[in-house]
Amino acid sequence: MMTEIVALAAQYALFLIFLAAWVGKIKGPGRFSGFATVISRLTGWSPPTARAVGVTVVAGEVLACLLLISPLTAVAGAVVALTLLTAFTGVAVKALWSGIRSECACFGGSDSAIGYAMIVRNLLLITLALPPLVVRADLAALSATGVVAVALGALAIALLLIGFYDPLARRATASIIATRRATRPRAETAGGGDGAG
Repeated sequence: MMTEIVALAAQYALFLIFLAAWVGKIKGPGRFSGFATVISRLTGWSPPTARAVGVTVVAGEVLACLLLISPLTAVAGAVVALTLLTAFTGVAVKALWSGIRSECACFGGSDSAIGYAMIVRNLLLITLALPPLVVRADLAALSATGVVAVALGALAIALLLIGFYDPLARRATASIIATRRATRPRAETAGGGDGAG
């Protein structure tokens, strides 16, 4: 029972995240153009090619949503999601290693930048795609309590990874940088004192 609840929560969280991703890319003027520009910047492809790839990405996200919503097609939806997420992660890693600085426009905006935190989030999303591949579960087979647990779990995961992840990652990064800066002068002073003595 718990295994099915976890698998379904992952499945529907992934549905909500992909829904937010494609709606975010098309909901406002200039959102999709901005996404296509980011693709061009990250890959070096021409604007027409980047735009065609952007259309393909959005279509893939819509397809993932349509497939993830039903227990009959959840495995196929997880495969589509896994394929997209692996491609996104590969492009992000390549851009990071190449020193390309850019926002990701993952959800249509420019709040999230390409960096290690974004790659970690993608790896978490890839992890979410795995339970629906290995556990066959149907929401209709659960008790009312199980359905509520799935709904709350999916919503909590989606909100954490969409709404709260970037601010938390920024705070964590700032805290790590501040800690390193605070400890570095002490280490240098300690080293200088030992050398002088």
